[in-house]
Amino acid sequence: LRFALELHLRDFLVKNLDKIEKGLTLYKNGEITGIEFSIEGGRIDILAIDKKGKPVIIELKLSNGRNKVLGQILYYMSWIDINLGLGESRGIIIANDISSELRTAISRAPGVQLASYKMQFSIEHI
Repeated sequence: LRFALELHLRDFLVKNLDKIEKGLTLYKNGEITGIEFSIEGGRIDILAIDKKGKPVIIELKLSNGRNKVLGQILYYMSWIDINLGLGESRGIIIANDISSELRTAISRAPGVQLASYKMQFSIEHI
């Protein structure tokens, strides 16, 4: 099972940030939220704040997390560090399947974690 669109995965996770990590909350600053957070050169899928008040950049991939996503999330993390003034950020890449190339690349990127999502479906007869 997979989400049909990345925005479905994003919307589910925004409503269930504790499934990613306990204590995460969505970034908010006035009318601006951490959903599709616009920065110079891109959009962060989800910008959250952890229980210590530090920013967490969450990058979503529907299927295979390719290794080029590492450069993308590192840029987002640096931009947030420089421009928001909330302290050092960290990143989480969430994909249905994590490639061995991405696992290798991440080993040299402190502050970035990998996570995979799994879906379950059941029918209950009444």
